[in-house]
Amino acid sequence: MYEFHGDKRRYFDMTHKVTVGHIIPFLKDNWLFPANMQVLEIGCGEAGVLKAFTDLGYQCTGIELEESRLEFAREFMANELETGKIQFLNKDIYDVVPETDLGTKFDLIILKDVIEHIPNQEKFMPQLHLHLLHILYLPNYFYHHQQKMKNH
Repeated sequence: MYEFHGDKRRYFDMTHKVTVGHIIPFLKDNWLFPANMQVLEIGCGEAGVLKAFTDLGYQCTGIELEESRLEFAREFMANELETGKIQFLNKDIYDVVPETDLGTKFDLIILKDVIEHIPNQEKFMPQLHLHLLHILYLPNYFYHHQQKMKNH
């Protein structure tokens, strides 16, 4: 764990900046965003990635195993929660029942620095495509951008 991981606001801001500056441009270079895109992030942490998508007007859902991280997410995303632009679910991904817990299919599912922490991936991965149109795996692809920003 790096020092900036301990400062949740700083980490939220860094993750948001990386998403705005690098992840979203990467996606837009390779894919046309649907007008009313639904975004799911598995392992959303404090929701910095999702903040970038709600800023663009998209509907977002974050699933996070650690309630303590969701407490920060709810604080940092209070306006988005109030306006219904985001919802959070505190569950193990294997305990999520998509029809009742999520209630929709998603245009994009993001797993940023998460996929490597999910056990039994051979069981998990085939289930994803049933509930979405596109998947984005980011297992440290943008790590060097976070390193550049850790002192900002």
